[in-house]
Amino acid sequence: MGWNMQGGTAVYLGAGDVTAHSMACCADSAMMFPLGYSEGISISVDLKQLSSICPEVLKNAGVEADQLRDRFCPGKPSAIPSCSDLEHIFAPLFSAPVSVRISLLKLKVLEILIYLSNMKSEHKELTQYFSQQTELIKEIHQQLTEHLDQRFTIAELSKQYLINTSTLKEIFKAVYGQPIATYMKEFRMRQAMKLLRETNATIADIASQVGYQTQGKFSSAFQAIVKMSPREYRKIQGIAPSDSFSKTL
Repeated sequence: MGWNMQGGTAVYLGAGDVTAHSMACCADSAMMFPLGYSEGISISVDLKQLSSICPEVLKNAGVEADQLRDRFCPGKPSAIPSCSDLEHIFAPLFSAPVSVRISLLKLKVLEILIYLSNMKSEHKELTQYFSQQTELIKEIHQQLTEHLDQRFTIAELSKQYLINTSTLKEIFKAVYGQPIATYMKEFRMRQAMKLLRETNATIADIASQVGYQTQGKFSSAFQAIVKMSPREYRKIQGIAPSDSFSKTL
């Protein structure tokens, strides 16, 4: 999930990442979903209320509203990368029976407040970027995904968009969760799967459409990711091979 916040700051969260900030920080902001969806939990805390009526369990754990305000509310948001402690807090929610989920969520709110209050001041944070940088990366993503039949090198993209190659690779991974090469290989395969399901194009034609010079190279890449050949994939979708279409025509 991407979040363009006030002051031109862009925060991108991957699996297990957490951001903590004031409501004012995101009052005039825009959320983005580079992969088309996002799953997560949002917790809002009224610090004024917490200051006056703090549960005993939080007091004993050293949770103080003023401390949380001073640490997470001024200026830029705090973006905390995934770690084993955070995973330990949230993982049980995904396997909990629906009947106990609300009660468990309440416990998790207490746990995350305790975690944030006791987090070391020198904790590692996710890199935050300027919104202009992330918008540029989205333009590059659009070019790559709309022209799958072409291959663009990092150097070519860097020169075209006037961005340092290392910065391009770093921000692309932050925004889309994977290095460019890995992301594009999987994207090409998803598009190929769609073409295999929804069209009667030959496998050679599909290979060309998604950027492979030969059917053999395409089939090897497809097998590595989908764990079956393009022909096998098309068969289990209940679609006749392209040769059958040509014969019936």
